[in-house]
Amino acid sequence: MAEALFSSALAGAAAAVSSSLQVEQVLDQILEQVSYVVPSDTCNIMLIEGDGARIVRWRGYEALGISNEDLAKVRPAITVYGTFRAMVETGQPVVVGDTQKTAAWVTAPGRVDHRSYVGAPICIDGKVEGFINANSSRPGQFSQRDADRLSAFASHAAIALKNARLYEQTREYAGMLEQRVEERTRELRARTAWAEAILRSTSDGIIVTDADGDITDLNPVASRWLHHSLPEADVQTLRRAIRTVAHHADEDSLQLVELTDLDLELRSAPISGDDPTPAIVVAAHDVTHLRAVDRMRSQFISDISHELRTPVTTIKLYTSLLRAGPAEKHDVYFRSLEKETGRIANLVEAIVKIARIESGRFELAPVRTDMNIVISCEARGAAPVAAAKGLSVIESISHDPLMVYIDPTWFIEAVSNLVNNALLYTDRGEIRISTEATTRDGTVWATCTIKDTGPGIPYHEQAHLFERFFRGDAARAANIPGNGLGLAIAKAIIERHGGAIEISSTPGVDTCATIRLPLAEAGERQRPIAASTPIHGVNSE
Repeated sequence: MAEALFSSALAGAAAAVSSSLQVEQVLDQILEQVSYVVPSDTCNIMLIEGDGARIVRWRGYEALGISNEDLAKVRPAITVYGTFRAMVETGQPVVVGDTQKTAAWVTAPGRVDHRSYVGAPICIDGKVEGFINANSSRPGQFSQRDADRLSAFASHAAIALKNARLYEQTREYAGMLEQRVEERTRELRARTAWAEAILRSTSDGIIVTDADGDITDLNPVASRWLHHSLPEADVQTLRRAIRTVAHHADEDSLQLVELTDLDLELRSAPISGDDPTPAIVVAAHDVTHLRAVDRMRSQFISDISHELRTPVTTIKLYTSLLRAGPAEKHDVYFRSLEKETGRIANLVEAIVKIARIESGRFELAPVRTDMNIVISCEARGAAPVAAAKGLSVIESISHDPLMVYIDPTWFIEAVSNLVNNALLYTDRGEIRISTEATTRDGTVWATCTIKDTGPGIPYHEQAHLFERFFRGDAARAANIPGNGLGLAIAKAIIERHGGAIEISSTPGVDTCATIRLPLAEAGERQRPIAASTPIHGVNSE
């Protein structure tokens, strides 16, 4: 009967070990089973901590008036208590038949002593990690059989503790892995966000393709080109170019694609990594402005060559005539040479002005001036020239002062260019020059208007009026002198003053040039105009 009870209790302990990883719960159930087969007044389980031991679970002490708080404070030293020291040294259980007759027994101060004791070590992987202890107030209560039975329960306690430790280690490892995964995820998210921010902010198009050149991913710039802004024909051209450079990614290939309003430089490179699927990244750099600069350079050289060709040819001609022609014609030849050399000098001077403006060496010395006075002087200066052509100059100057900050020399040159154009292109009627204060976009401006009754400007030419070297068909056909730089210079000067210049025309009716400058505020002594003020009027594209 006793053996059956022991087997049942041991099975209960084993079931507790296998059914739960809560070590306190398992140890409580083990102590409960111990109480069935090893009768005692009190029993406990201790775990070794450093040089001492700590009671972690207990039974029966409440009947002796010992509180849980008192038990929790008990920390017996292993070396002081012979029973613990013996179990640590031998790994075997200990039975004390009568504590009063055993010299190795140590009574703790203030402890209700027991007359008999049995203890079994809890061994984990060959090392004593704790004890199961049973005490009785009756001498001779425990036998070796009780010690053996207690050892069996100690084995189950060892398994429970080992499982709990393994579980805790697993939890810690899982927590560490989870933390590392979270850290890695945050790192990857940060890197992804960083890469996406770069791809969103770059002005280049970034396209990813597979080995066949088919697009698998692209950034917003490339998406806008391929899905929104480009005509379908350009889209197909760009896709073919992307496929071509992708096929030659290992060769560091470069391809220039010229589309309707966009020039792209494509480069490709293979994406290296652990992904077995090959991929290619294609970078599409917008070189439209560089190509425009190159075209502008070519056009500038062409325009200069064209403008210089005629006077140089004429000079060569009259030089030859001076050598071979009759002496009475020399005066005529010299006058022609003077005219052509003057034409070249004017062209060179205009080119120098353009170069100064574009290089930032365009310095102004602004002075607070009444625009009315400057414009009136220009109108009166133009009157004799107009009268010689049968034209009249009508002056309509504002009665109120229009105080502005201008560099008189540069401002007069801009106005003179506009007035001279009106005189050159007008053969009948009048030229009206007026000033007034106008309001535009909530700002009050000092405004000068130069309006002629010339042939007007064709609509298709009006968008090109401020381009360098541009001259309309009528001017070329009528052989009107000029180099096509006057309006570009005038626009740059006015914009540098913080103003604006506009030209409107109705073909066959009239042409009107308007200058607007900001009015000087009352009491303002000087408004500085920085040398670095951007120039928008000179066509640099």
